[in-house]
Amino acid sequence: MNRLSIGIAILALAVMACMGAPQDGTDGQPALGGAAAIELCNAANPASLPVIVQQIEQIEETADTAPLVAALATTLTLVQQLQLEADSEAASWQAAGVDAIQQLQRRMDDPERRPAVADHAARTLGILQSQICP
Repeated sequence: MNRLSIGIAILALAVMACMGAPQDGTDGQPALGGAAAIELCNAANPASLPVIVQQIEQIEETADTAPLVAALATTLTLVQQLQLEADSEAASWQAAGVDAIQQLQRRMDDPERRPAVADHAARTLGILQSQICP
């Protein structure tokens, strides 16, 4: 009986190994969030979380914010499109990320309040990135 169980287990492992790419994010792709997560995690995308967080962290009071405003609009759309389980921690950070981006968009023209809102947005989006990106 043990030989039969071991044989079945080995066969099951062999079948799983032949089924293709892993679905848990170990292939370098996000394990959560679907197509939007792939775009949000792709550092070559100007609206990705790594790029946006860096731009937000480097924003200055007198900076031309037009390029960042445009990228934030795309990032917001992608964050809203994430496909996450409703009661997951990642989904909570998704909602927080949407809120942080919207707050930053509203405060972008206010150089006095922008640094505090930008700091909050960068921290929130950095955490979201850690939740969805490999």
